[in-house]
This record gives sequence, structure tokens and C-alpha cells, in this order.
Amino acid sequence: MSTRQIWLSIVLWATSAIAFSIGVSLLLNVLDPTLNMALRGLAALLSVNFIYMVRAGLRRRGRAIASYAQHK
Repeated sequence: MSTRQIWLSIVLWATSAIAFSIGVSLLLNVLDPTLNMALRGLAALLSVNFIYMVRAGLRRRGRAIASYAQHK
């Protein structure tokens, strides 16, 4: 996976997370409190997944740079 693809996937996930949070906040004004809590839990899970995905991408990038420097 190239650096450009990693950054594009990060931007895509960030954009979808923002769109999801806006959608959740709009739904929270309309729906009942039980669904409200379920949606907040789902939003929290997606946020944690996003953080782990970014960390994994940066870790892979660091390994690729170290491998390149070692073979040079």
C-alpha cells in the first residue's frame, strides 16, 4: 500500500466519521432515548476503530521506511 493510498483511506474514514456523527446528531433530535444510547455507542465504537486504523497505518509506514533504509 503506497503512502498516497494510506492517506486517502485516512481521509475517507475521517470524512465518513464526520458525516456519521452529523447524521447521529440529527437523529438524536428526532428519535427516542433508547435508540439515542445505541447510536452513541456505535459512534464511540467507530471512533475507536478509526484511531486504531490510523495507528496501524502509521506503524506500517514506519516499518516500510525502516526496511527501505536497512536495504539501502
